[in-house]
Amino acid sequence: MNRLDRLCPGRLSSALGPFLTVLVFSVAAQAQVDEASAPPSGDASRASGLEASFRAGAFRRMLRYNDDIFQRLQSYTLKTGPWLEGDLALFPGALAGDHGALSWFGVEGSYGQAVGLDSERYAGETFDTSSHAYGVGLAARVPVRTHRVTAGVGYGRRVFEVEDTVPDNALYPAEPGVPSADYQFLRLGAGFEFQATRALTLITMLGYRAVLGEGDIAEDAWFPNASAGGIDFGMQLRYALTDALDVRAGFELERYFFKLNPEVGDARVAGGALDQYLSAYLGVGYAL
Repeated sequence: MNRLDRLCPGRLSSALGPFLTVLVFSVAAQAQVDEASAPPSGDASRASGLEASFRAGAFRRMLRYNDDIFQRLQSYTLKTGPWLEGDLALFPGALAGDHGALSWFGVEGSYGQAVGLDSERYAGETFDTSSHAYGVGLAARVPVRTHRVTAGVGYGRRVFEVEDTVPDNALYPAEPGVPSADYQFLRLGAGFEFQATRALTLITMLGYRAVLGEGDIAEDAWFPNASAGGIDFGMQLRYALTDALDVRAGFELERYFFKLNPEVGDARVAGGALDQYLSAYLGVGYAL
């Protein structure tokens, strides 16, 4: 169920405003560092044309409803699920040998997949569960001394499905009582890569997600008038083993918030909902 008419610039500016302010002041302060502190040859000013990474970790999902007047809606928690993800970014200007502004801009993509998931209801039924996510978009990285300011805009999707199951000797499938999520969104993000030492870099990322489609929760059987938005935040610590290879660890948080807008006669009634995904991971990165 698409929601192209629900892009909210006001939410976008309020979500990104404080973070962008911090970025501006950080850049301004760094620009006043004495010229004598020239960056070493392996820093962010040397633009790589290809950046790839792989990470493995675990994630947790929590779905909660607000103002569930009749107490008929079932919350959901996935305590821990394994997660694998790969990321790739290409910067054509840098690949061609340019070291100026052309090397700042490129394209990026990512794909992540959960493995070995299932969900269990209080009555004991087990439901097959799956989840994956991907994103593609345009990327920018602007060197500031030994650091970098990053930005990106693109399309993404997050899917989480809990399937019906057919118990032994049952005529009809058992329903999990949880709507499957299929978030399709446009994402606008910003970040800052702070190079603490030649080998150690701390990265902070923040994004706003203008949700175009929500999945089952916005269908007639659930909340046909629902609207949603989303934000994400992450931090990552990288340690460079060589100029090309690093190890990394970090966490990411995604939050999708809903106005459910129920009407008289709707099968379910609630004021809002919050769907949250929290992940932590270890990984390796390669730059060329």
